[in-house]
Amino acid sequence: MIEALFEFETAVGRGHGVLRLPVDKPSQAWVLSTSLEELKGFEEKVGTRRPSGEEYAHNFGGDNWLDERTKRQAYVDRDPTVLVVGGGQAGLAIAARLGS
Repeated sequence: MIEALFEFETAVGRGHGVLRLPVDKPSQAWVLSTSLEELKGFEEKVGTRRPSGEEYAHNFGGDNWLDERTKRQAYVDRDPTVLVVGGGQAGLAIAARLGS
C-alpha cells in the first residue's frame, strides 16, 4: 500500500485528505478521503487566533467577560443563527465548535 496524506485549500475552505494506492496497481486509487476542516472567514479560534482576554485587562470601567457573555446569550438585539437540538456528545461538540 502506498499512502499519502495531504492538505488542500479551495476557494471556500481548507482541509486534509488521505490517498491510498495498492502497490500492484498504483494507477487505481483504493481510498481517497477528504475532509473540509474550516471555512475561510470562519476559522476556529485556536492557537494564535484564540482570544487572549487582553481587551478586558485594562478596561476597568466597561463590561467584563461574564457581562459580555450574558448579553450574547440573551439575544436581545438579534436572533440565534443556529439552534442545536440535543445535549448529547454530538450536540455539545457542535455547540462548542459554533461558539454557542
